[in-house]
Amino acid sequence: MNMVSFANRFSPDSSVVLGVLGLKVVRYVNEGNSRQATVIPNLRIRSTRSNDIPIYHVSTGLYGFLKLKPGTHRLHITDPQNRYLPRAISIIDVPDHNSVRRMLENGITPPDNATAPLYKTVLLRPGQDYPLPPGETALWVGFYQMPEFQPYIQG
Repeated sequence: MNMVSFANRFSPDSSVVLGVLGLKVVRYVNEGNSRQATVIPNLRIRSTRSNDIPIYHVSTGLYGFLKLKPGTHRLHITDPQNRYLPRAISIIDVPDHNSVRRMLENGITPPDNATAPLYKTVLLRPGQDYPLPPGETALWVGFYQMPEFQPYIQG
């Protein structure tokens, strides 16, 4: 029995076992925050080396890439609603998951030491037009160019 087809019949969440890379994209709050960060749905994530479009898994909060090639990828994360600032990250060492996929397609359970998917957490900062949640403040700093310094020479 092809376990891949079997899993796909029920929901995209069942396909997470086939994934090569799982990204959990959350809202950046601050460096010392210990509360659970909010997962951000409805983002656009693309790799510069692949046309694979990740599937968002509602139950896990992961964006799962199923067919990325092994190696280094640069991922571009954007929010179509402009709630968050765009971000580009480099993911190094995306594992080769083809042997596990072939096993599952042939109905074979992979061994416990088989290559596991890579999981990463990515923090996105809110855009300046996005309203702040209650109880939070933001500080926007502007920079300007100072006039050129002219030393006073007495003589």
